[in-house]
Amino acid sequence: MKLYQITICTALFGVLGLLFPSVFAVQAQPQANSQGWVKVDLLHEKNAPYMRKGSEMIKLILEGIKAQEIQPYQFSWTGLKREKVTLPWFYKATTNDDTKEPYTLQQLALIYLVKVKDQNNQPRIYKVSLAIRKGASSQISLGNVFYLDLDFEELIRFFEAKFKENPMKYGWINPANAQESMSYATALSQGKYWGEVDKTLRK
Repeated sequence: MKLYQITICTALFGVLGLLFPSVFAVQAQPQANSQGWVKVDLLHEKNAPYMRKGSEMIKLILEGIKAQEIQPYQFSWTGLKREKVTLPWFYKATTNDDTKEPYTLQQLALIYLVKVKDQNNQPRIYKVSLAIRKGASSQISLGNVFYLDLDFEELIRFFEAKFKENPMKYGWINPANAQESMSYATALSQGKYWGEVDKTLRK
């Protein structure tokens, strides 16, 4: 059974309090600190700076995972747990059961930013959960399906290194002012994205 199929079953029984088997932190953040899940559709026109052709943020993330520069973790509803996802498992989770082909960037261009309060009571991004959008295959017709968790602190290090390597290719560029550019991590941290809080998901 594929990882995202398992996740579907988990979501269906979520109201009963069943948790998906744990898989990104030494310890989970306290539930009371959770600020909810912010759904960010990277295909939305307001998120165009994250999907510049050839420089798509999701493409960079996937390449980082394949090159083992980013460690993915099994999706978890609660916090971020340190159960690593292996590359074979990653490839299987991102392969369409119907076509036997990898999901496209458009099908994978959906992320959820999970926020918690920091020591100053300010919201910060704690983890990034990757999802496959509804309708990508008959296997996920029930809705958007989570398949991986990523530690945002690790993503910051990865994105900052890539931005220093090539700011034009690996960065967020303001479409209204090309002189304004920054790493994808900085842009996300500063709220330079269009998203909406998904109140149907757990806090």
